[in-house]
Amino acid sequence: MAVVRHLRVLLLFLLATVPSTLSWLVNLRVGEIRLRGLTKRIPQAEGYVEIMYQDKWWPICADGWDYNDAKVVCGQLGFRDALTVDLRKYRYEKPLMHKDAWLTRVDCTGSESSLTQCRLERLIQGSLSLPCLSNMTAVVKCDLGPRYSGVSPTTHRKLSAITSQPQFVRLKGGANVGEGRVEIYYNRQWGTVCDMSWDLPQASVVCRELGYGSARSAPKRAQYGQGHGPVWLDHVQCTGNELSIVDCAHSNFSATSCTHDHDASVQCNVPDLKVKEKIRVSGGRNPREGRVEVQRGRKWGVICSNSWTYKEAGVACRQLGMGYALHALKEVWYFEGDKLDFVMADLQCDGTEEALHFCRYKSWANKDCKGHQVAGIICTQARLPDLVPDASQVRTSIYLEDRPLYLLYCAAEENCLASSAYQMEWPYGSRRLLRFTQAVANFGKADFRPNIDSSQWVWHQCHAHYHSMEIFTSYDLISENGTKVAEGHKASFCLEDSHCYDGYEPKYDCNVGEQGISMGCDDTYKHSLDCQWIDITGVPSGQYTLEIVINPLRAVAEMDFENNRVSCKISYNGYQVVANECHLGEDELLNSIY
Repeated sequence: MAVVRHLRVLLLFLLATVPSTLSWLVNLRVGEIRLRGLTKRIPQAEGYVEIMYQDKWWPICADGWDYNDAKVVCGQLGFRDALTVDLRKYRYEKPLMHKDAWLTRVDCTGSESSLTQCRLERLIQGSLSLPCLSNMTAVVKCDLGPRYSGVSPTTHRKLSAITSQPQFVRLKGGANVGEGRVEIYYNRQWGTVCDMSWDLPQASVVCRELGYGSARSAPKRAQYGQGHGPVWLDHVQCTGNELSIVDCAHSNFSATSCTHDHDASVQCNVPDLKVKEKIRVSGGRNPREGRVEVQRGRKWGVICSNSWTYKEAGVACRQLGMGYALHALKEVWYFEGDKLDFVMADLQCDGTEEALHFCRYKSWANKDCKGHQVAGIICTQARLPDLVPDASQVRTSIYLEDRPLYLLYCAAEENCLASSAYQMEWPYGSRRLLRFTQAVANFGKADFRPNIDSSQWVWHQCHAHYHSMEIFTSYDLISENGTKVAEGHKASFCLEDSHCYDGYEPKYDCNVGEQGISMGCDDTYKHSLDCQWIDITGVPSGQYTLEIVINPLRAVAEMDFENNRVSCKISYNGYQVVANECHLGEDELLNSIY
């Protein structure tokens, strides 16, 4: 390498005598890059490094090329690190001339997020043909890591293998893979990171920790919605080479006055898996809606909607690069299109996949599918709400009440009692009610509004309010063997802004016009309200789980549905009830391990 450097210095000295043909450019801005492999693979993690310039791919001279340069290239391509590459198989191509190389020198420290941040040199020599002293184009081999190892473009492969193990850092609220609000698990609770001092080096550490490449952006000001719980980290300072965000210099955990409107986020570089080429929508009024069509081999077909939900629709919108799923359509007869065969059925996604063919499915074709059972989607890039229930309110407010039937006529009219209540001799007797307070906050980026126009709301004279959604919340009491022993539901009467956080103003009042929950506000249903209960009459004493789900039918699109469920352990001895271990359903895995 030293000989190459000396020869290069000598060559540049000689070239200095030809001023009309030579100039240097530094601090160049690099656009799209790719790896040209000896064989095509998905993802392409090894090959010659090439840069797009003026609609042509150009190589990089390998003079002075080292691990730090390769690490930056791999990070920009969505891979977490660079590996040692066997150069012997690349020496059979013709020697590279300087006139054919767009960059003649790259000098990175390894902590940069892209080649643009490195020191770059380009030799402009007109028609003069000069040799690249190494005679080679720069070559890299990137580390796939557990997240992308073994990916197949045609067969089932769950990409989130890395997430099957306990993770202490996660991204929430993003529509696309590798983006979202940064959250850290500490002291048995998820919390966020303050965006003070937040920039690309810190964001890149998070991205690589999660198995992606470097960060292409480090958004601030809760771009993906506000988190809940504590703000764990503040004033984070990283060199860019740390293995975890908690290895960076930072203030003590939770020792901050930072609020959730300053939650930090990331947008990571992710590998190109060519998944967008295998899906399309047709028949819609605009490019973001229509019948979902997927490619199998050279054949295009439709998906049976027998198991089509918001999870599958969300994956489809992500694969198309069209944002969030606004609607998961199970019939699309109103969308025009060519008659196609079913090529995928019994589809089941967990919602984190990058493409539908990475989800589980029983068969490509299912003869039980009817002609009208065709899956469709409506996607949106618009900002969405994000409802999050308060688990602590449930735990601290829960109690029992034996309520006389003569006080329950309105509740019976709204179907808030168990079926056995309607077999009783009214108004004699009583029902045992498990009561609790429910507070639901909107931490998203838009107001939560009912899914139907106010002209279609149903007036209920008994309580003197409108019902704007069929079901806003579901309540279930589940036994230790998983049997549902009691249930209830609450129609969404009086969706309103009970309380707003600093910087936000209430908009909705159920007694004056429109209903909804504003961004930055919450709607609180006190335990004393009708229907704010589960009717547990006749349920024996024992250990149970109380599950509360907000927006259970997913009738209104949200940024994140995984934080809509509260789960509590319930001890009931026949005359007293105690709630313990109340938490959001998305936190169950780590809480069960630690």
